[in-house]
Amino acid sequence: MADFHRLSSNQLRVNEALPWDVYDVAGQLLLRKGYVVQKDEQVERLLERGMFVDAEVFKAYVTAEAAPARQNYDPLSVWQGVQAGIGALMITPPKDGSFTSTVQGYARLVMDLCERSPDLAIAAILIKEYKRYSIAHGLHVAVLCELVARRGEFDEATRMSLCCAALTQNIAILELQQLLSHQKTQLSIEQRSQINTHPENGSHLLMSLGVADEEWLRAVLEHHENEDGTGYPQRIKSPSVLANLIHTRDVYTAMLSQRAYRKPMLAAEAAKRVYLELGQGKENPFPRFADQGSRHVSTRHPGQAGQW
Repeated sequence: MADFHRLSSNQLRVNEALPWDVYDVAGQLLLRKGYVVQKDEQVERLLERGMFVDAEVFKAYVTAEAAPARQNYDPLSVWQGVQAGIGALMITPPKDGSFTSTVQGYARLVMDLCERSPDLAIAAILIKEYKRYSIAHGLHVAVLCELVARRGEFDEATRMSLCCAALTQNIAILELQQLLSHQKTQLSIEQRSQINTHPENGSHLLMSLGVADEEWLRAVLEHHENEDGTGYPQRIKSPSVLANLIHTRDVYTAMLSQRAYRKPMLAAEAAKRVYLELGQGKENPFPRFADQGSRHVSTRHPGQAGQW
């Protein structure tokens, strides 16, 4: 069902009319637009059966939902919804062709959040608590990438590829990333191997889930490469612009995060480290934007956040 989007639990609301016609896995009409689901148990049964909506209709709905009247817009709810939704999606990715459109839907919400509430989006990286770091980190990187891309006047299609790549960059290593956020001992040989291969494994996994966006896939594959050839997994010296941007934001947010073996770094100090260590004297335009976060939040809340 490549032209359909599979619904998840956070996309259904009890006691509210459905905004679209809903179909089952065979493409047969299941519920008509306007039907009201009245119990959580009913939602669970329907989701187990499989609920699908036309992908274009869903895309239009998400876009409309992301831009209600400004006085009704709740950016923290958007943040929480994206974090919960993208987490569920990557932990148990659907294999019915809906993965790409679902990630793009969440990416649009991130992009809209950065347009409408940029200061809050930056502050949330430092002050918003989270239970699962491996999921929160992707959202942190996506927010900073989108803010920098807007400042750099990237076109919308490129920003979409960038945001999707940032959200899914670590899809192949979620459990290990979560473990490492609490681990005090050195990496084992097996853990180091998983880290070194996760960009390639992640790119392959995304392709198997139906992702065909070459910029998205390349950014995931190359997001740990360095321009001096010291990165991994391929040790190339010409990572894509999107991969380079994700890598820089990845390192920056890592420095801001709490670890079992160290305290989080202040935002201003992290910005300085990124600028000095990742610029390498070459044409890397992104480290100089690292202080975008520190200017807004370092004086408000010095040093709570996430990454690995």
